[in-house]
Amino acid sequence: MQSFEKLIAQTKQAYETIKTEIQSLDERISAKVKERNIIIEAPISKEDYLYFIEQEIQQSADKFKRNLTKNLKNIPRVLPQLIRNKEHGTTRDYVYIPNEDGMFFFYCGGLILEGISKVLDESFDWPDNAMSYTERMVIVEKLDSEIEELNSQRDNLAEQLSNAFDNN
Repeated sequence: MQSFEKLIAQTKQAYETIKTEIQSLDERISAKVKERNIIIEAPISKEDYLYFIEQEIQQSADKFKRNLTKNLKNIPRVLPQLIRNKEHGTTRDYVYIPNEDGMFFFYCGGLILEGISKVLDESFDWPDNAMSYTERMVIVEKLDSEIEELNSQRDNLAEQLSNAFDNN
């Protein structure tokens, strides 16, 4: 009977050790998640803000450019046909794509961005030393990797603990 008591005490000790390690991993995961959230939620610079606006403008402009290129490829490049199209006023149909917002961004995107930048300067306060988007993403990727590794360790320990007492 005494040998069972010793085994039970050892089992309890092992259980408590593993449980403590799982709790420690949970605390480390929580700390990493908090650190990640602080980095993600910190104010951004005006430059990074403009970067995202510029990307959206460029995406629309690129779509228009693809459609314009496609249409221009349909314009005959032989003089007699160009003359006939000009006489009938159909050449412009190839270069005008109705109802496409990207046309505005394609031709005026730089000016729009300059105007937005000016309004941002006049209307908003920006942090002096905000962490750049690129720098943030490097840190966030590293934290995500660390969180994933800690979660894997935690899940592995929890599974081993569960399997140790599985009756099957």
